[in-house]
Amino acid sequence: MTRQVDQEPETELLKFSYADFKCCACKRQISISLEESFLLANDNSIKCPLCQVSVKAGPYDQADLKKVHKCLGGSGGFIIPFAAVWFSVSLMVALFVNTQISVLMTSVGLLISYALNNSTPVTIDVAIQLDPVESTCKTERS
Repeated sequence: MTRQVDQEPETELLKFSYADFKCCACKRQISISLEESFLLANDNSIKCPLCQVSVKAGPYDQADLKKVHKCLGGSGGFIIPFAAVWFSVSLMVALFVNTQISVLMTSVGLLISYALNNSTPVTIDVAIQLDPVESTCKTERS
């Protein structure tokens, strides 16, 4: 009796949904992962999932992608110091002043943290044209 070895499923990569991408080689719209968008922003090439041609973003598109990544990476930067100070003060108020005021402060702090965490990141309205690395392809922005 033989035993089948279960293959591990491929990990699903997070899709980059803040811009649309169009491969200049096959002239079709493609979907890329967050990791691939980091590669494109840093002047690296990726393979088109449809035609398997190595493609690269232009300098202006790289700058736009860097802005989106900076917005995504910086969204939680203010929350940690805010939460540390706000909830520490709330604890001090509970210990020395009034528990009801502390509960109110904690509720307001949670609402502020939620609002700061759900801020809308920058999106790119125009489809990013991905040019083949080997040859040049004239692109038209639509």
